[in-house]
Amino acid sequence: MRSPAPGRFPILLACVALLCGADRALGQGRMLEPLEAFFGPASAVFSSDGRTLFVSNSARADYGMVAGRGAISRVSVAEDGTLKVTEPRLVDGLNAPIGVTLMPVAVGDFPAGTLVAAVGGRWTMKDRTTRVTDPRERETGLIFFDPVTGARRGAVYLGSGSALDAAIGHGMADPSHVVFDGAGNCFVADVAGLGLQKEPGDTSQPGIIRLTPAALGALARGETPAAGSIEFQSVPEVAGGIAWYEKERLFYWATGPGFGDLAGAVLRLRGGDFGPGGKIETVHKEIFPMIGACVTANGSLIVAHTDGAIGVIKRGRGKVKPVKFRAREVFISPGQPAATTLGDGRVLVVVPEMASGGRPAWRHRLQMFTLPSDY
Repeated sequence: MRSPAPGRFPILLACVALLCGADRALGQGRMLEPLEAFFGPASAVFSSDGRTLFVSNSARADYGMVAGRGAISRVSVAEDGTLKVTEPRLVDGLNAPIGVTLMPVAVGDFPAGTLVAAVGGRWTMKDRTTRVTDPRERETGLIFFDPVTGARRGAVYLGSGSALDAAIGHGMADPSHVVFDGAGNCFVADVAGLGLQKEPGDTSQPGIIRLTPAALGALARGETPAAGSIEFQSVPEVAGGIAWYEKERLFYWATGPGFGDLAGAVLRLRGGDFGPGGKIETVHKEIFPMIGACVTANGSLIVAHTDGAIGVIKRGRGKVKPVKFRAREVFISPGQPAATTLGDGRVLVVVPEMASGGRPAWRHRLQMFTLPSDY
């Protein structure tokens, strides 16, 4: 399969931008009161019934992600979209947890519903001047948890010297987003230093790893995965957000800026197969770089731009258009959003804001808005 053209990606935490105006043709976004109860929230995922939300707290300070301070919060969701934090630190003591998701089916020894976090990026810092340089100490890879108790169920190391390294020729450096399809295939995006300075001996590349259920189970047991059970798709522009739509078996990824033709683009792969038979479709390109993506139950793709804007491809067709609001709204450094359907049919979208906005730790914001039911 031909890889996208080379490019580069900016700093993850982008500047503030505004969304304004009202346009019924694009759908009217209606803002809800933000929830201020997090520490560098980076991504979110709803349970299958939409009544529980899990939020990863990256523990981002002004010098990096504080080692051992990352956490995952559990939030209850009422039928009208009201959110309440029930467990601020359901899981605690993590290193730079960025991506978070739930397993839709059982894989290996992990039951369906297992909570999964992508952790251990190179921005993990012991203090203002001391970086955690050993990827094994950072636990670069995936960690699995009980979604009720927060108890640890297992881990898969994906960094330098791992079985992944042996399978594709390089380990992961900065796992950022993780999603599963309905068959249990696992997709993990690696921003790999944003294409900037690398550590000595680092051979990582920006791209997306696809682990079959058999590969993930083998890695979790410390075994060597079968040949062909791990695939890698190079994304030189950096995969800024990934999403899976089970109903039509579509895998999406959104890219950041770069010098290539596919910088600032939304791409799609039917079936999510990165093998020789897979065909990448360019859904929309030459748009503002993106940092997060999710899919609604109706198949609309929601993307978060690095400048703070939120865009949508309604029902997965057409171009990315801005979500517009009645009043001027600000999204500061958005992360990986999540969406669910409320009891009255409206679509609830939550947008983590990794930047503090001047607020102290554990007072950082989760922004929320609704879209009409046809989204």
